[in-house]
Amino acid sequence: MKLLNRSPFALNLIAIRKQKGISQRDLAAMTDISCRMIAYYETRVEIPPIDKLEIIAKALDVSVAKLIDSTLSDKDPLTMDTRTLKKVRLMEQLPREDQRKVTTYIHDLIKKNETSNHQ
Repeated sequence: MKLLNRSPFALNLIAIRKQKGISQRDLAAMTDISCRMIAYYETRVEIPPIDKLEIIAKALDVSVAKLIDSTLSDKDPLTMDTRTLKKVRLMEQLPREDQRKVTTYIHDLIKKNETSNHQ
């Protein structure tokens, strides 16, 4: 299902979950809502039952209003996948010198790739 066909709630849930680096499986474990239902909420449901909505909001540490606010869904959800976000968060925990090394390495790889694509 395309993101355009999803409810504001679904778009907000996806964006907030990804922003926090939480997978659907993680959210399911945090809420005792099945992974299948989390996926359903992200694709097919306008707004889940209020008790589930409150549980999800609490797990994500956001207000219920933020989850259902239609003005938030006008923004594109983060495009970075959950695994990449988790790696970035782990990188942020490295000592500063190691962070610089990783950043330099990534920069060099990008530069190398750009150079090879222009040849």
